[in-house]
Amino acid sequence: VVYRSTMDTEVFFSPTAAATDPIEGGLQRAWCELCAATRDRKHGFHTFTLATVDADGLPDARTMVLRVADETARILRFNC
Repeated sequence: VVYRSTMDTEVFFSPTAAATDPIEGGLQRAWCELCAATRDRKHGFHTFTLATVDADGLPDARTMVLRVADETARILRFNC
């Protein structure tokens, strides 16, 4: 399976490699999904809610949008 990221690099998922090393296979599959999410607005990883708590204990939640997933550089970029 081949996915294309927003950086115009190809991201490959190999089921054979995943079968021989489940951790590497899971990581590889996660990057494929992240790259797919940069192109598909309906993908489950395209938007998410990030919540933090400030020094006074007050919560702050915001919606984040995945814009770039670069497997080679191991970089994720978001807009909020």
